[in-house]
Amino acid sequence: MSAPHSSASSAVLVGSSRFADHELLNVPSIRTNIHDLAFELSLEGHGFLASSRITSVIDKELAEVGGAVRQACATATDLLVVYYAGHGHLDHAGELYLSLPGTSPDLLAWTAIPCAALLAEIDASPARQRILILDCCYAGRAALGGEPHDDLIQQLPEPERTFVLAATPAHTRADAPVGARYTAFTGELIELLRHGAPGGPDLLDAEYVCSQLQTRLTRRGLPAPCRKATGSIRSVLIGRNSAAGTFVPDEPAPSVEDHVEHSTAAPPARTGRLSWVPDPGGDVVRRLDSIVEQAHAADGMGGAGRSERASELLEELIADASLLVGQNDHHVVLLKIKRAGWLRRAGAIDDCLEVCEDVLSGYDELDLDNRWTRAVVIDYAHVLGESGDITKANEYVDLVTAETDGLVNDYDLEPIVELRLARIEWERRSGDLEQAALLAADLLGYLRVRNGLSGELTWQVERIYKKLIKKIGQRRGIRLRLRAARTTAGTILKDNW
Repeated sequence: MSAPHSSASSAVLVGSSRFADHELLNVPSIRTNIHDLAFELSLEGHGFLASSRITSVIDKELAEVGGAVRQACATATDLLVVYYAGHGHLDHAGELYLSLPGTSPDLLAWTAIPCAALLAEIDASPARQRILILDCCYAGRAALGGEPHDDLIQQLPEPERTFVLAATPAHTRADAPVGARYTAFTGELIELLRHGAPGGPDLLDAEYVCSQLQTRLTRRGLPAPCRKATGSIRSVLIGRNSAAGTFVPDEPAPSVEDHVEHSTAAPPARTGRLSWVPDPGGDVVRRLDSIVEQAHAADGMGGAGRSERASELLEELIADASLLVGQNDHHVVLLKIKRAGWLRRAGAIDDCLEVCEDVLSGYDELDLDNRWTRAVVIDYAHVLGESGDITKANEYVDLVTAETDGLVNDYDLEPIVELRLARIEWERRSGDLEQAALLAADLLGYLRVRNGLSGELTWQVERIYKKLIKKIGQRRGIRLRLRAARTTAGTILKDNW
């Protein structure tokens, strides 16, 4: 089958990453999904579309989303790609709805995109090939009482020429690892388009892409994507295989340590190692690329609730990378920072302290504008507080707060807000309720001025603040101080923003 014509093909990528409703968590990685997937679908990346014919719609409401979708559907006569990432919801009848920033779970029909309507719009397009890609919870929605393990989507409109690729089975939530660059499904899709599939066809069609994603995601312990495919629509082409013709050995390639000469360092014992191992015939860069791939897999494990296993895999990768490039290489440092994060989430406080102190000892000066440096400092402050060293922990909290005033991206700000929330808890545990209440008042003022930086975080702070006030009582002095803290925080932030 011939490749689609770029001038006759269109794509629209819709992403909802921020939500006004407190029940819906923000997903910052969706913005990165859209940006990087748009590139990979373009001629400059590994796709077939001209950049001018790819429209990205991020955090917009129904009218603007609908206009962009209709425009793409109307102008495509060869290939049409429609992508959505965000929260998926089922109504009482089991119909799938796709969230927008203003979506209310109680008013889906009025505030969200009905998936059936989206498919109907796509089906009206004159495009020869069409694909709808859904990265959301319940993307592969089946009929109520249907077979939960069926990998085909059931009871959606029956488009004659539209391939539907869904991130999850019908009754399964999608995965978006905290702190990861991408959501799990879209991350694997981007990696497949970017690096290709050794031994695969020259052109990647939707059916082959789905089978590859199923293998990769299930290997990480994540839900397998599903698809709706009938007749000739299996041949929808969506990308060029950058690894076409690459030899794939029948036997697994030996690991790095078997091919590094003059090394006496003994790597840790292997415990269920993933099959993505470096190619011994390649150079150091290719081996490091393989390690990076496995680090992404570790993030996926951690995001799926397997923090301890993620930290174990990262420990192995640190050993491999150290043999290749040495302990002080930035690849090794980044792997250590990732490991520190998953150790903290696994509750391994002492191990996390050790890793954080090892990383921080290598810095002459802390550059908190660098998100990786900021990440390890935040993890260090968390574990210091959890270990009882509140004075030292608070020093790092103050440092992070003071040095990051200029940040405006919610993705960067949310870990700092979570750290300030943890500080409130430390003060509460120590018995200093008035200080905890003052910190909560200050943080609440900050969040309110930010107008919903994170609905879940704002709700947590409000709940904690009210409980603290109830315990402290209605003493006039503390009431006035709390009011002043809220007002001052709000005034300062309004001036700065």
